[in-house]
Amino acid sequence: MSVDCIFLAAGEGTRTGLMYPKQFHPVYGKPLMIYPLSVLQEMWEIKHIWVAANPDYLQNTEEALQRYKISKAKIVPGGSSRQISVFNCLDNVTTKRVIIQPASRPHISAGFIRRLLDADGELVTPVEKPVYSLFFRMGSLPGAGYHLAREEVSVLHCPQLLPTQLLIDAHRHAQAEQLYQFPEDFSLIAWYLNSVKLKKVYNQVFVTNPGENQKVTYSGDLLQLGDVLNEN
Repeated sequence: MSVDCIFLAAGEGTRTGLMYPKQFHPVYGKPLMIYPLSVLQEMWEIKHIWVAANPDYLQNTEEALQRYKISKAKIVPGGSSRQISVFNCLDNVTTKRVIIQPASRPHISAGFIRRLLDADGELVTPVEKPVYSLFFRMGSLPGAGYHLAREEVSVLHCPQLLPTQLLIDAHRHAQAEQLYQFPEDFSLIAWYLNSVKLKKVYNQVFVTNPGENQKVTYSGDLLQLGDVLNEN
């Protein structure tokens, strides 16, 4: 069964220190976003790729898609936040499930995406576990916080595979509550399910995130980017 993909490429990349969005940063002569788009383009399981593009770079995005023959892709103007960009694309999705893939994670492989598609679950997301960082929940008063046990913490990653209609409902509910702070869609759905107390139980599956599937956020990430993509 094929699925659509929402590809998030509407960010400005300000934390990288570049003068342009990081999805256009050249790596071995190709824009960063072309690496994951090329993987999605070659997969028969991917039906459409809805590219949420930076409104100020629509022409640049179109030119890149044409140059590298990403024929499955259609551009949708992105919003002022990640959450709005996803919602803008959801109206176009034609399949019952949808993959959410950010341009800022260029190290994906077809094999890993197929692991998500083959997982026996409705809500499928990569997680990093065990977590080696220290986490501390801040309290409202000095000394009121506490450490979170590492074994109780997981780091959520992308791409995520989610039910399309459930995701639409979750986004609409968040907008009605004027909540736009969700950093990814699995946690948005978790909040929605807890908020509205749906009777239906959705099967959640967590897939171990491969070490190379890390987000490109800062200038240091860009320095390491070429070596990793060259190895793959």
